[in-house]
Amino acid sequence: MNSENSFTRKDTSLLLMAYGIFLSGK
Repeated sequence: MNSENSFTRKDTSLLLMAYGIFLSGK
């Protein structure tokens, strides 16, 4: 579960960046 929390933290950052680029591309 500890690793999941760390993964979520990094994943969230990447998702936010990717989402922003995706919206900009739209």
